[in-house]
Parts: sequence; structure tokens; C-alpha cells
Amino acid sequence: MRKKYLLSIVLFFWIILLGLWGFRFYFRRSFQVVMCAGDSITAEAYPNYLQEKLNQAGIRIKVVNKGVKGNTSGEYLKYLTSHPVLQEVNPHIVLLQLGTNDVRIDGDQTPTDQFIHNLNRIIDLIQNYTGPDGRRPKILLATIPPLIIDENHRRVFNQASQRRIVEEINPAIIKIAKSRGLALLDIYQLFQEHPEFLTGVHPTQEGYKAMAEAWFNQLNPLVSSH
Repeated sequence: MRKKYLLSIVLFFWIILLGLWGFRFYFRRSFQVVMCAGDSITAEAYPNYLQEKLNQAGIRIKVVNKGVKGNTSGEYLKYLTSHPVLQEVNPHIVLLQLGTNDVRIDGDQTPTDQFIHNLNRIIDLIQNYTGPDGRRPKILLATIPPLIIDENHRRVFNQASQRRIVEEINPAIIKIAKSRGLALLDIYQLFQEHPEFLTGVHPTQEGYKAMAEAWFNQLNPLVSSH
């Protein structure tokens, strides 16, 4: 009797352990990570609203905000190469939006050909990263918003900055997305249609919510089947 009793206890614990292992295996396979990469327009708010929308929809995704305030494309490239960002986050999908700080008129100003080079290098770094599960991240690229120059930014942006977004930076982003087969979210058009959401360099809270909604709609077909 005692032997059967001990055997039953051992069997019981084995079942518990197998159940826990199976749950962890399922959790790791079904739980995806989205990394939001960009400057202050990313860092400020939209990733939080995106996480809320995904939670409400019952989609198992963790959103990690890796926006860095004030970064140009060159500074963000340096950030990715000098910090183990991808290794720490292990993203399945990266939402990438950069360019606003590249059109500044101070020391951060970036020539368009250099911006294109930087953005391509950033994309290469992300696409060449292989996570622990053997997968490489998908990249969703976005255009940058129109530039509304408020009082706090008159010394760092001007009309030439506004022109560059329309004539140089966003066309470059669109061309890169097309040439590399990347999905593109037109954030510029979003704010063109809703100018009340952009009263300065940074969107209003309603503007960030609109960005989150747009990213959610772009993400949903990619993740709802997982």
C-alpha cells in the first residue's frame, strides 16, 4: 500500500510539472512582442494606447516602447549598435518611425542622403537579428507627421524643415518601404485628415490615440491569426 501511495504522489507531481511546462511552452509561442522604435513622437504616448487596444481586443501582445526623445536617425542607429536593445526586447514585430529630428536646423540637421543611409542601416540591423525562437522581426514603417512649429520649437525648425518633410523625408521613407517590401503606415496623411490632433511638433493626446488606432489596424492582420 505504501509503495502504491508513493507512486501516486510521484505521478501526481509529474503531471503537475508536465502541465506547467506545457503552459510555459504555449505562452512563449503565443505571446508576441512588438517594439516601438523612434523619437519623442514614439516615446511620448502612442505605445501605451496601443497596448490598451490590443488588451481590449484580447490579442496576446506585449508592446515595448523604445522611442528615444530627441533622436535623429543617426542617433537612433548609434543607440541600436551601442546597446543590446534587440537582445533585451527580442521583438517579433518592430514599428519604426524616424525623421522629424533630422529636419532640424541646428546641429542635428541630417542631409537626406544620410537619412536614407541611416534608415536602411537600422532596417538591416533589425532584419538581421535572430531571436531565441529562431524568428527574425517583421518591420512596419511609418511616414512622419506634418510639422507644426510651436513657440517651443521656433529655434530648431523653420519652413525649410516643413518643406523637407513633404519633398524629401517622407518620399524617401515611402521609397524605402516599397523597395524593401515593408508595410507602410501613412501617419502624415492621418494628421492631414485630422489637423486638430496636431497643434505643435507633438500630437495631442487624441492624436496619439489616433496613431495607436492606426498602428492597431496595421498590426491586426499580422497577429490575429497567431
